Amino acid sequence: MDLYAGEQAAVRALAFWRKDELVPTGLQGGGLSISMTPLTIHGLGPGWFAYDRKEGIAGKAPLYGADVAFRSGRLLGFVSINAADRSESPSLAGRLALALRSRIGGVLAGRVAGSPVAVPPKAKAGPPPNGPPLDRLALTAAEVGGGKLEHEGYQVDEDLQPISEYARSFSPAVAFPFLSEEIALFHSDLEASYGIAAIGAIFGSPAAERFFKTFVGGTFSSFSSTRLSLSAGDESYAGILHVGLPNGQKVDEAFILLRVGAVTDMIVAGGLPGAVTAADVNALARKAAQKISSGLKK
Repeated sequence: MDLYAGEQAAVRALAFWRKDELVPTGLQGGGLSISMTPLTIHGLGPGWFAYDRKEGIAGKAPLYGADVAFRSGRLLGFVSINAADRSESPSLAGRLALALRSRIGGVLAGRVAGSPVAVPPKAKAGPPPNGPPLDRLALTAAEVGGGKLEHEGYQVDEDLQPISEYARSFSPAVAFPFLSEEIALFHSDLEASYGIAAIGAIFGSPAAERFFKTFVGGTFSSFSSTRLSLSAGDESYAGILHVGLPNGQKVDEAFILLRVGAVTDMIVAGGLPGAVTAADVNALARKAAQKISSGLKK
């Protein structure tokens, strides 16, 4: 639920989220497909929207879901369901949205007594409570050919929501002006697999520029991407982005996504145009996968 300063602010916010709901459909291509179909749910009041969702990733079973949002005065309520089949998610999302709206009305009218439901504690950055320390899985300066350590530490990933995530970056590193790595531990191999496959499917597709502008940020004067064939770990994806910056500078950025069990690794390495080769990317990916595999066995 979101609380706004007034009803008109909530009305504007609902219109924003209705438009934002359809943004992912513009990222299709390269093995990624997303379809959104409007749902009809009676009883939500004057301001609401609902969509039935299907997400397809090449080589994997599709995911289904339903998203519902509604306004109650200056409050917005949201319900989102994800499932492995479509049979349950739309009707369940509708029932939960109506139940949430009813509870909001009951609380505002003073009919709901008792203590508020406890809010789960906010996620904190740190090593996984029942897993390997992720810092020992990340590449070191010596393993990337030298370079100054710019940053390292655990962080919170609010998008993919892994159990734990660790980041480390160097500048320079071998032939790259910069190199960064993010190691994440997920709840299962399957969750980790879907997480990297959804992003990996975009490399080399018409959706690549839209994805990086929308989710990574930045303004490009020119942009193209090349998908690379990669074999590292249990599953891997890679691409090279050829980016022109507004100041006229051009850079190549290699993106590597790989998985070893329930652990994922995202490496970003940049250099001058032509300096980042497919051979460099493959060698770096194999080294990272081996480091993770060895660390998990300890």
